[in-house]
Amino acid sequence: MKIYFCDECHESIPLKDIADNTITIEGGKIYHEKCRPKAAKPGGRVSYATASVSLLLGLGIGAVVMAIWGDAILGKGEAESVTRQLQRLETAVSDLKTDSHRRLEVIERDLEESPGLDGRSGKLARAFQGIHDNGDAVRKMRHSFDGLGDELRSEQETQGKELAALKAANKNFMEESSTFTHQKLVPDLERAMSKVLEVEENIGLLNDRVDSIEENGVSAGNSSTSTPGSGEVNPALDVALDPAKAKRRQGLLDQLKSKDGPKRFAAAVDLGEFKDRGVEIAMVDLLKDPADYVRSTALTNLMDMDARWAIPEIIPVLKSEDYVLRETAIAALEKLMARSISLDPDASSAKVLAKIRELNKWWDKNKDKVLSKG
Repeated sequence: MKIYFCDECHESIPLKDIADNTITIEGGKIYHEKCRPKAAKPGGRVSYATASVSLLLGLGIGAVVMAIWGDAILGKGEAESVTRQLQRLETAVSDLKTDSHRRLEVIERDLEESPGLDGRSGKLARAFQGIHDNGDAVRKMRHSFDGLGDELRSEQETQGKELAALKAANKNFMEESSTFTHQKLVPDLERAMSKVLEVEENIGLLNDRVDSIEENGVSAGNSSTSTPGSGEVNPALDVALDPAKAKRRQGLLDQLKSKDGPKRFAAAVDLGEFKDRGVEIAMVDLLKDPADYVRSTALTNLMDMDARWAIPEIIPVLKSEDYVLRETAIAALEKLMARSISLDPDASSAKVLAKIRELNKWWDKNKDKVLSKG
């Protein structure tokens, strides 16, 4: 790519000025529009025809003057004939025409936009060739940039796909990790904690038993007032029933063995009207029923029947995970023990186990007093 410089200020000439033909070429030199010779009119150009005529006129006048007064000016004393003077004038005009023609050819060649047949090119042709070369260079550069842009877009798309794949893989990994944690580790940890709590409870019971033995002797815990076994009936607490009611009572007791939870629940509710030890024992057995609502009904019946002997059977129900069942057990214990046990149904497992050990220890010390009340 060719770069042209102004012969006046020596600064590079913008390609746009060359393309817009705002430069000035004069005397074999190139000028900025702002640096053109003062003789040229600002914003315009002198036509080549006018310049040529002015040049020829000036040279002709000079030749005539020299032909007529040349000898006088040069100091020659001999006068030439008019014919000789005219011959010299014609020769001078001919030479002037030849020289003017040659100069016009040079000017025209400089102003040609394309090289001539002989391969020579003028300044304007070289300038246009430079513009053409610059255009080719710009097009090549633009093509290179376009190709580079395509490559960058392709690379960006590839990296975007790789990033999306990486995010998907990370998401799958997190989901698998979360699933493994919740399905495997959490249940195992919960079982381990449950086992630890159960062991702690057993240790607490053993410690309570040891303390009771140390305080009351080897026979402690074998009070003359025993807890009735399953199926045992205390005659003193039995109520004489007419045959029809006794038959209904027995039918309800048999219904407690049904595999249908709602039937067991209905039987437990109806048995609440019978106030005898046999029904109390049946309610204690229901404390191990798989249905929480059946166990809750049994607790309510034991509380209404004032079955204080069932306190040690009710205490373990506090470990239940069912909120309503735990709340019912707390209410039953507080009524049967005639005291507050200071336990919230939302208490943690550790607090519940500690409270169970405390209540078992309290029962060992106070059961005779509790059972002896009328």
